[in-house]
Amino acid sequence: MMIVTVTLNPAVDKVYWVESFRVCETTREEFLTRATRSSTSAGGKGVNISRFLSAFGMDNVAMGFVGGHTGHVVVRYLREKGVTTNFVWIHNETRVNVTILEEGRNHSPNLINERGPQIQPVEVERFMRRYRRMVKQAKWVVLAGSLPPGIDSGIYGELAAIARESGAKVVVSAGGEALAKTLVACPAIVKPDTREHLLLEGKPLSSVEAIIDAGKHVVACGAEMV
Repeated sequence: MMIVTVTLNPAVDKVYWVESFRVCETTREEFLTRATRSSTSAGGKGVNISRFLSAFGMDNVAMGFVGGHTGHVVVRYLREKGVTTNFVWIHNETRVNVTILEEGRNHSPNLINERGPQIQPVEVERFMRRYRRMVKQAKWVVLAGSLPPGIDSGIYGELAAIARESGAKVVVSAGGEALAKTLVACPAIVKPDTREHLLLEGKPLSSVEAIIDAGKHVVACGAEMV
């Protein structure tokens, strides 16, 4: 059973551990923080799913956009983890996400996520051609993560429809407008992204009841399972 994962906005994830971290409060202040250790990995929701699937010996192909030196880091990392890759190479650089953790403390991490590279129309066309070929071999397609600049919010809906036409079941992990425009294609499973605290029609998800109601709304809009 072959699974295709789509990560349109993958990243190089850099994690730094420090003894303590603070932000300079004035322009005249200068403060150097040295990392005690660091790690580099490939990130993005679909990328993470591919890593998980390969760890359990499940056949899968990771697709999306990569570019520049950081794009090579993503591809090399995935191949070292046993993931088959079929990315479209773009002119701009794959983004970098930074996490800063303080040693020995339970504080929430400091996160800095780039928006991602600008994707050109010709690059989207190249990806769509490749995707149409790949989904013909797939039993499942996973569409996951944020969209980079230059990508229309309706692309997940289009990709889901193509997959269903080819006989593949679709899993979507997204939020906001990207998710809303995917539901018309009736994906098999939807995992809403609640980190933005918004899901469909801009409704806040500030309580368990609100989350349950939103899940019911997603099913009513076309999803088989949430």
